[in-house]
Amino acid sequence: MTDYGCSSELGLDDERQAEWKKQREERGFDSTELWNLDVTIARFIVPRLKLFVESEAGVPGYIDPHNKLKDKGRSKWKKILKEMLEGFEIIADDESLYDPIRSKKAEKAVKLLAKHYFALWN
Repeated sequence: MTDYGCSSELGLDDERQAEWKKQREERGFDSTELWNLDVTIARFIVPRLKLFVESEAGVPGYIDPHNKLKDKGRSKWKKILKEMLEGFEIIADDESLYDPIRSKKAEKAVKLLAKHYFALWN
């Protein structure tokens, strides 16, 4: 099971580890995933989005209506997905959000995800 929170970063001697272990066994995640839920969600999305970009997923109809653009439509979609991935990698890193340029890329990625959420099919 992947730990998207930070319980593993806090050390095995942390007195809360037993409780977090119990939470992971009972519900599949521990409370540390809620501390920075934005980072937790980004850490979940990044590996899946990375594979999605590599999978040559179909191009949404609103980007290439009637499949007329062909390679241009695929290229445009791939660019959108890569921007989304780059932004979520920034969020997953957490510390890089303090850089204004990286923060703008992260914000753009969230907007792109919202805009294209229902086009993430393969």
